[in-house]
Amino acid sequence: MKKAFLKILMVTLLISVALFAVACSIITDEQESGITYKKNEDGKSYTVVAIDTRSSVVTIPAEYQGLPVTGINLSRSFYAKGGQDTVIDFTPYHQSVTKIEIPSTVKEIGWFTSTFMNLTEVIVDSENATFKTIDGNLYSKDGSALLGYARGKQQSEFVIPSHVTTIGNEAFAVCPHLKNIVIPDSVTTIKSSAFNGLLITSVKIPKSVVTIEPVAFLGCNQLFDVEINANITGEGDHYASAFYNCDSIMRVTIGEDVEVLNDAVIDKLSSLKIVEVINNSKHITIEKGSDEHGGIGKLALYVANREEGYVSKLSQEGDFWVFTEGEDRILVNYQGVAMDVVVPDDITKINDLAFFGADVATIKTGDGVTEIGMYAFAGERVVSVEIGKNVQTIKESAFEDAYHLVEIINKSEYITLEKGSDEDFYGIEDVEIISNRDDSYVSKVIKEDGFVTFEYESDVYLMAYYGAEVDIIIPTEVTFIHSYAFKGRVINSVVFGENVRYIAKYAFYGCANLTEAKFEDVSNWYFIESNAIEGLEEWEAISVTSSSKNAMLLIQGGAFAKRDE
Repeated sequence: MKKAFLKILMVTLLISVALFAVACSIITDEQESGITYKKNEDGKSYTVVAIDTRSSVVTIPAEYQGLPVTGINLSRSFYAKGGQDTVIDFTPYHQSVTKIEIPSTVKEIGWFTSTFMNLTEVIVDSENATFKTIDGNLYSKDGSALLGYARGKQQSEFVIPSHVTTIGNEAFAVCPHLKNIVIPDSVTTIKSSAFNGLLITSVKIPKSVVTIEPVAFLGCNQLFDVEINANITGEGDHYASAFYNCDSIMRVTIGEDVEVLNDAVIDKLSSLKIVEVINNSKHITIEKGSDEHGGIGKLALYVANREEGYVSKLSQEGDFWVFTEGEDRILVNYQGVAMDVVVPDDITKINDLAFFGADVATIKTGDGVTEIGMYAFAGERVVSVEIGKNVQTIKESAFEDAYHLVEIINKSEYITLEKGSDEDFYGIEDVEIISNRDDSYVSKVIKEDGFVTFEYESDVYLMAYYGAEVDIIIPTEVTFIHSYAFKGRVINSVVFGENVRYIAKYAFYGCANLTEAKFEDVSNWYFIESNAIEGLEEWEAISVTSSSKNAMLLIQGGAFAKRDE
């Protein structure tokens, strides 16, 4: 951990210079009433490239400086706002806008509805020849393409109208309330990122679908059940498959009329957690352990090929997903949010990647567990793992890529974990503390008032936060705030104690409501950017250092990022 701190010391100046250079190189577009315009290449029209307003209603004018406004494209809202303190703005997810009115002159619209987190209504002028509105959502004029769902709508389910044949790019991207989407038999094309980041748990692809573009379901992390009834074609490779970063898919069902599964579209379904494949196809057979058909059967625990009356062996038990076969009850996925998790004693195995990306700080495996799979604890949350006394097998790389894992309490009577092996079989080389069968050992991970901290040598690391408070006061003893410590938490403000001297990259990642950060004593601090603390919702990266030789605070680039750079 200290090595990372020293590296930041060395690169902070370079980062700051780079940010300054970028800021200086940006051409300031024309701005009026919170709307930023860019003249199109023809010199005869304008495109709206950014909207920066606290108003609830935004009306796009038909003209700007005597020329028609023909486009809206917020995907590159990258501009400098004037004044002494230049701010680089990467399309903030505006919280105030609830309605947008679009004039008849607009012919092109790029990334748009997903930019406004509380948008509930899009109104298009009835004279517009290219677009129209249905129930506050954006469609093509003929209604065949659904182009943008207003992401601030509160309903949990949406049935796509039967007149839709195309679901547009990012049409449903990051809609926080939608939990179920019904795709009708009329749909033939699903565009890139159409369902990006949705919280849907299942999806059914109808027979009518011909093309699914790369990353159509990108980052649907709650998606566990996929049913495919179509002979899909498409473009892309493994790294751009339709279900890329859908890390929770556990069950795949293939319809009876499916003749081909396009590898480029479904390659591994981007999930290594697929444990059950139900294949009803009359034309293809999927073999367990095979790389064929996108590799969906490669790591499956069971493949059912045309088994009439087959009953799924996969079940949800609270926050645990369990696969039952004979006397084995295998934990295949955990989908809750908790400071502590105790694996039930009736679980016999922890499957590969069972806690991958899980939002949990400490895990106890339970006395019934005898086997722990590969990459079982991978992700950026797990801080401490206690291994039960009956664990007999720990597979290769079981602790690999558990980026925040600092402590392993091993009570197994069969296995001893030791660092320093040539191959680091278990992936434990970066774990700070490993205790083997030491009944006197007291965990160095402290959980109090929602804060998870780790005491090591002379420092106290704030590893995670699980409390309910929205106005946070960092505990006085904390010296380091670890990356992703507050990831996605609903917090409004944070007060840092005088002992904090390092805030890691993405420490407050995804804290969309965070607008205020304060230090108890700033009298001796020198800020590289004069606006580095105020208005954190406006940009992605800041760097701060102290002028004092006796104390130093570094805020690593991206510490207050609202989303990926």
